[in-house]
Amino acid sequence: MSDLSKTSQPIETVDPIILYSRSLHEYTLRLWTESRRVAEQNSSKRREAKVSEEEAEKEVSGCRNPPASR
Repeated sequence: MSDLSKTSQPIETVDPIILYSRSLHEYTLRLWTESRRVAEQNSSKRREAKVSEEEAEKEVSGCRNPPASR
């Protein structure tokens, strides 16, 4: 299997469509990587918020008086 990023030809003699293809691949890879990073950050923030909310609910429920038995 040949690696498209390594070529034995000088850059001036490489077919323009190959250069375009590589450029497009690199660009879309950067976009995908950035979108995954942002998605992971958002997911992490949601998890942290959920944990904080659960801890706050535990604190509030611990402060309440137990219901009176009848």
